Amino acid sequence: MRRMLAMLLLCAAGAVFAGPTAWLDRYAVDEGEILRLTIETEGDVPGDPDTDPLLPDFTIDGIANGHRQIRSANGFINYTTWTITLRPRRAGRLQIPSLRINGAPTPPLALEVRPSLRGQQQGGGQAFLRGSVDNPRPWRQAMVIYTVRLFYDLPIAGAALNVPTPSGALMTQLKGDRVSVATLDGRRYKVIERRHALFPENAGNLTIPAPTLEAQVPVSTSARLDIDHSSGNPLQGGGEFDSFITATRPIRIHGEPIALEVRPPPPDHGGRQWLPAASLKLEEQIETGQMPLHAGDPVTRTITLTAEGLMAEQLPPPVATAPRGVYLDKPQRRTIVGDRGVTGILTQRIVHVPQQAGELTLPPIELRWWDTTSGQSRKATLPAHSYHVEATTPQKAADGSDGGKTNRAGGNPESTARTLPELARELLPTGGNAPWPWLAAATTLLWLATLWLWLHERRRHRPRRPIEHQQRDGNDTLARKRFHQACREDLAGPARHYLLAWARAHWPDDPPAGLEALAERIGDDGTAKLLKQLDSAVFSEEAGRWRGRKLASKLKKLPGKKSADKAFEPLPPLYPR
Repeated sequence: MRRMLAMLLLCAAGAVFAGPTAWLDRYAVDEGEILRLTIETEGDVPGDPDTDPLLPDFTIDGIANGHRQIRSANGFINYTTWTITLRPRRAGRLQIPSLRINGAPTPPLALEVRPSLRGQQQGGGQAFLRGSVDNPRPWRQAMVIYTVRLFYDLPIAGAALNVPTPSGALMTQLKGDRVSVATLDGRRYKVIERRHALFPENAGNLTIPAPTLEAQVPVSTSARLDIDHSSGNPLQGGGEFDSFITATRPIRIHGEPIALEVRPPPPDHGGRQWLPAASLKLEEQIETGQMPLHAGDPVTRTITLTAEGLMAEQLPPPVATAPRGVYLDKPQRRTIVGDRGVTGILTQRIVHVPQQAGELTLPPIELRWWDTTSGQSRKATLPAHSYHVEATTPQKAADGSDGGKTNRAGGNPESTARTLPELARELLPTGGNAPWPWLAAATTLLWLATLWLWLHERRRHRPRRPIEHQQRDGNDTLARKRFHQACREDLAGPARHYLLAWARAHWPDDPPAGLEALAERIGDDGTAKLLKQLDSAVFSEEAGRWRGRKLASKLKKLPGKKSADKAFEPLPPLYPR
C-alpha cells in the first residue's frame, strides 16, 4: 500500500512539474557558424547547468542566465532560463546531450552541421543564400520554423529578399531579422537571418521553393566589406554604401529548395479536432452579477484558448452549438507573432440565461490536442459549475393608492379630526369682543370638515386594481429593467429575450410575435432599423459586435396603453365641456 501511494505521489508530481525544456535557435548550421542553446525550467534556480557533456563536439563561447514571469489561471509562475552560445567543432549530425537541472534532465536535441560552402563569387567578395528548417518531418498543420540566411562579405545595397510561400501551406514572417558574423573556411562573413512560420496543410511531400535575392554590388572587383565595423542591414532598406559612392551593378542570387515529409495525424491522437501545438491551455472567467441568481439573470462565461505554435484561425471555438437559453458570441481571434514563432488566442463569450428556478449547470469543456514537443496526445479541460436559481419575484408597481392610510397632503384623517378643536383654539382670538373672529373661525372649521368628508368618500369608492394586474405590472417593470441591463452589457440574445417579455407584459391580450411585429407596432423607422440589427445579430455571427446603447435610448417606454388598463379608465364626464 505504501509503495502504491508513493507511485501515485510521484505521478502527481510529474504531472505538475514537467521538467526543464531546451531548444536551439536553429537545427541546421554551416560549419563555423555560431548557434544558441536555450534551457528553461520552472522556479528560481541559482547557478548554471553543468556544460561538460557539450565539450566533445562544441566550444562554449558564453553562458547568460535570466528570469521571466508569466501569468496563469492560479497566479504568476517564475521561470529561469540559460542561453548558451555554442560553436560546432566538426561537420556532420551532432547531438546536444541531455543536461541536468536540479537533478532533472533536459531532452537531447539533434543538430545538422553542413560542411563549409563557398558562395557565388562577386568580384573580390562572395554572397550566397542558405535555407533550413527546424523539423524536416513535421506533423500536418504543425508549425515549422523556416530560416533563410544571407552570407556576404562585400558591400550590398538595395537588397530585396523574396521567399515564396509553398503551394499547400500557410506562411508568415516572424519579427526581427537577426544579424551576426560567421567564419567559413577561414573567411569571415556577415550573416542576416530571416525566420518564417510555415504551416503545411496536407500530409505528404512538400517542397519549399528556393529563395532569391536581388541587390546592388560595387562594380569594382576589389571592393570588400569591413565585417568588424559594418552595422547596416541591406534587407531593411539600409545598405553598405553610406560611407562611399561608387558604381554598382545588379545581382540575382538563388538559394536551394528544401523538401519536407509532412506526417498525417497519428490514429491514436484522440479527439475530433487535430490541434498540433507546442503548448495549449484553456482559461475561463465567470460573471454572475448579484447573488442569489433568479430566473432570467444572465451568467456570462468567457473562455480563452491559447495555443503556442498555431495561428488563431486554426483554433476551433470551445463551444460550437448552444441549447435553448444559451447565447454564443462570435469568437474573437488574435495571433501574436514573436521571434520564436506564433501564438494563437481565441476568446469566446457564452451567456447562460436560466428560464426557471432550479439548478443551472455550466457543463465541463474538454479539448484534445497533440503535443508536438513530446509527440503525445494531451487534454485541456475546464470543470463544470453549478448554481442554484430561485424563482423570479415580480416587483409591485405603484398604483397611486395608499390603502386609505394617508391622504395627499401626507396627514392622517383621524388625526385631522382630532385636531379640529385644537385648530379652532388656534384660530380663536384670545381677547377682544369683536364677533368677526368667531365667524371666521367657524367658517374655517366648516370648510375643513367638508374637505375631509369629500376626500374620505372619494377614497372609499375608488375601484381597486386586481392582484393579477399588479403582477403584470411587476413583470413589465422587471423585463424592462433587464432589457436595458442587457443593452448596457451588449448582450444581443438576452436583450431580444427581455424585450419580447416586456412587450408581452405591455400588450397581454395581443402580444407581438417577434421584433418585426414590434417594429410595426412602434411605427418609427429608426427604431425599426435598430430592432432589425438586433434580430440579425442574434441569428447570425454578429452578436459579438452588437452594441445596445442606441436601442436602449430609443425604447425608454413602449407606446400605447395596456389593454388590461381599459377596464379602469374613468367614465367620461356627464357634462363635457
